[in-house]
Amino acid sequence: MAELPMPELLDALAHPTEDDVAAMDAWWRADNYLTVGQIYLKSNPLLRSPLSADDIKPRLLGHWGTSPGLNLIYVHLNRLIQDTDANVQMVVGPGYAAPAVLANLFLEGTLAPRAGAYSFGYAYPALNTFLANVGWSFGDDREIFPIEAAIPRFAIEDINPAPTRLPYDKLDWLTGQWIQMMEPLELARAVRPVLARQGHEVSPEALLAVAPALKVRLKKLTDAEAFLRFLWDDEDGGFAAPAADRLVSARLPAGAARRGLQAARDLIAAAQPLDVATLSAGLTAVGESVTANGKAGPFLGALRLAVTGQDVSPPVYESIVALGRGRALARLDSVIAEIEE
Repeated sequence: MAELPMPELLDALAHPTEDDVAAMDAWWRADNYLTVGQIYLKSNPLLRSPLSADDIKPRLLGHWGTSPGLNLIYVHLNRLIQDTDANVQMVVGPGYAAPAVLANLFLEGTLAPRAGAYSFGYAYPALNTFLANVGWSFGDDREIFPIEAAIPRFAIEDINPAPTRLPYDKLDWLTGQWIQMMEPLELARAVRPVLARQGHEVSPEALLAVAPALKVRLKKLTDAEAFLRFLWDDEDGGFAAPAADRLVSARLPAGAARRGLQAARDLIAAAQPLDVATLSAGLTAVGESVTANGKAGPFLGALRLAVTGQDVSPPVYESIVALGRGRALARLDSVIAEIEE
């Protein structure tokens, strides 16, 4: 649209399409929700339980009256920028306008260069803890606590009146700590919608299989995408098998690697049930029988690379269970065919 002559351009800007209006309305409503949450709420930001007086901040920072108008201006300026590539700077007064501006920056994903690694993927309990700690302290040198434990300890006189900043690196750390405390099922349920927003549909069973490994790997829920890409890599165009030379070593020559992978394939095909305990015993024995030093490690590393195509992934047994029998066997077949005796 930016290449249109000025009269046509102005006309197009003055008459947005129905899709434009729907997108701007959705953005504006999301902005207003984030804004009012920043101003009024100290807990329960997603309204997962009925709103109560305990959820409301005793001291409000920001001004709701000016916020919807600011958000409306912001979303229309964004459309102007997208359609014309204009270089626009929005200047607002300090103080009351901050929640509205921060809400827009959050939705844009442009808050990161201003406030650290700020993006989606934070654990809900970590966000509660983080917000509760802004201008207030739980005491007892505790930085991690459930919001239910903070509510009875809260007193308005304990609020620090001095200006504060939001240390988003601490939010990253808190999220990592909460992830480590999650039960596998809870973590699988938390990760699945995050992956869905990133465009990946993964079964609950697959996520439950790798959840114990995720607990010690993730700093944020969004980090799971890179760690688990082997679960969907073969959906478009097939699985790209790793080169044969990446699977062999002095402790695992080509012939031994091929025999070991074939034995692993046969074991996976026959395993009943296909679970970590069954695979662990059988595949460890295979590895010890084919490596030059009689230790399973070099073979299990090659097997994990063969079925995931990744240098960093969940442990091999969990990865095979998450893939399922059919996909694991298909990947091994393609890898075995590439290794010469």
